[in-house]
Amino acid sequence: MSAIGDAASELRSFLEPLWMLRRIQACRLPDAGAACSEGMCGFTAAFTAEALRLLDGGEWRVAGGWPQSGGGMACRERRLNAHFWAVSDDGLVVDLTADQFGHPSVIVTGRHDPRYVESFTREEIERHLPRVMPLAEKWLEVAASEGLIPSGMRLAA
Repeated sequence: MSAIGDAASELRSFLEPLWMLRRIQACRLPDAGAACSEGMCGFTAAFTAEALRLLDGGEWRVAGGWPQSGGGMACRERRLNAHFWAVSDDGLVVDLTADQFGHPSVIVTGRHDPRYVESFTREEIERHLPRVMPLAEKWLEVAASEGLIPSGMRLAA
């Protein structure tokens, strides 16, 4: 696996108990048989973009789509689902929550992967980020304290 793939797998393992903690705090436990990542894509994409920026040194951003605007992630039945993921400036897609749609739990692929249809505009993403960044920043602090990502981080604007 690539260095980004290895990092993505480590980040996924790190996040799984934090997702459950978030669910417990929000009194929203997953249904039996549901992926533990269900509903965590916005928080996770924000966390992942920043963590990979710190680990990789490249530029990463949150991307996503909504079926109503022709985007999202295609499930196995080809139906689009609202979804967020991280993408690098050179077009690498990293998704740590794809299992909620029947895909592998960690996907590292290219921007042109037909499962990913980006339809959110930059403005829509910027409006969404304030809702997810507080929790993503807490997760980044924990990741830094555990040595998973560099500490002394400078969060991207």
